[in-house]
Order: sequence, then C-alpha cells, then structure tokens
Amino acid sequence: MRGAVIILASALGAAIAAAPPVAAAAPGASIEDIAREKLAAITLVRSKARRYTAAIANGRLLQAYLSAATPNEAERVKARIVSSMKAMQDRHGLTRIRILWRDGRRLAEAGAADKGPAQERTIRDALAQQPGTLSGTIYGDTLNWVMQVDREGTGELGVAGAQDMSAYERALVHGLGPALHVLVVNEKGKVVSDSEGTITPGQPAMVAGLTLEAVRNRLGIDGPAGAGAIDLDGRPVRIALQSADGWTVVAMDKPVAGAGCGAGREAPCR
Repeated sequence: MRGAVIILASALGAAIAAAPPVAAAAPGASIEDIAREKLAAITLVRSKARRYTAAIANGRLLQAYLSAATPNEAERVKARIVSSMKAMQDRHGLTRIRILWRDGRRLAEAGAADKGPAQERTIRDALAQQPGTLSGTIYGDTLNWVMQVDREGTGELGVAGAQDMSAYERALVHGLGPALHVLVVNEKGKVVSDSEGTITPGQPAMVAGLTLEAVRNRLGIDGPAGAGAIDLDGRPVRIALQSADGWTVVAMDKPVAGAGCGAGREAPCR
C-alpha cells in the first residue's frame, strides 16, 4: 500500500499563529531601517509557509499511515490529512496544499484550483531534488514550496504548498511611506514581490536601471547589508539592501515622475 504524509496541523498551526507580528518602522526611520524591517517581515511570511510545507513532508505520523493494518484504517488517516490541510489552507498566503506522487497523481489536496499543466510541471521538476531539500519556485503570482518525501529511498512522494505572492506585497506595504519603493529578490535574481504590485514575479530584478549585482558593485556592498545613493538624472536615489537566506530586500526612493532609467531613459526605474 502506498503511503502519504500526515500533517501536524494542530501543534504546528498553534506555533505559527503565535509568532509575533513584525512592527512597522517608526516615522522618520532611515532607509536602512526600512530595509531591515521589511526583511524581518517577509522572512516571517516566508518561514511560515516553509515550515508548514516541511512539517507535512517530515511529519512523524507518516509511519503510522504507512503501517496501517487495514485499508479502512488508512482511509481514516487520509481523512485526517485532508481535514488538517483544510484547516491551514488560506493561512500565511497558502492557497493550495497538495501531497503528490512524482507522476502528478494526488494523494490529498485542499485549496484553490491549479493554474494549468505548466505549474504541475514546475512542481514535478522540484520533486526530482534530494529528499529533505525544500525549494521555492515562482510560477505566475504563486510561489510553490516543494519538498520531496523520502519513502524507503524512492523519493516517490512530494508535498507542495502554493503561496500567493500577495502575502509578501501586504508585508511590504504595511507602514511604508509613499516616497519609497521596496522589492524582494530571490537567490536567482528574480523579483518575488514589490510594494507597488507593478513588477511581475519572476522577472529579473532591476534597481534604478541596474541589476542587483551592478548596484552592489556601484555602492561597494560586498556583504549581506549596505546602503548608498546612485545618481539618477541629477538626483541622488537612496538605496538600501538587506539579505538573508538567499533573499534580498531592496528599499529605495521612488524616482521623480517622468524620470527614466537605462539606455535612452526609456526603461522604468525599479
């Protein structure tokens, strides 16, 4: 009999829900403070989805399901899986939670409808990774957290939690002044979210018309954090970077209306 992962929803849900909120930066805070505060906020949102997805994959009740003595017992356990997933669905931006076989068949699921075969391929590709490794892959406006389950060394199972990017946008917008723009960039240099909601997730990140690496070089930032200013059409644009666990928060002044970036001053400043 093939097995599935049992969710530790009650204990995990209570622990996640009890996590303290991240306060907005105080009025008059420096741009470095803004970047630091937003990094803490998006790290919290990210960690909740990651921890929940990992807890499904590593659930200690898995063996109880795999060793179920009868099909009826297995079905009762599976019903608990579905019930637990429904209890957590729509929390922390998780719009869909699934337990999948490598070929795409579902053992259990809860939440919104799929966004087509391309998203399923993204998930199946992630299941090819080593067991115990949690990956986050952007597809449209969704961040798919996927973790392979090591079932007797076969890697047949995977857990996928689809997190809506709007969860990050809400964290960035909270308490942010109107003159600032903040974006989140992943370890591949792709935009995860931005405070304006104007950049499509998954696009290469551009900051004041420059790549993130070029900004680091221009400002002399060789560590996880730093700040400085870049001249844009004769106006200094303050930029602050804060990085942790592969993601970077960029806080910057919004450009003056009508100002442009890049060759020909036609590309938008971001």
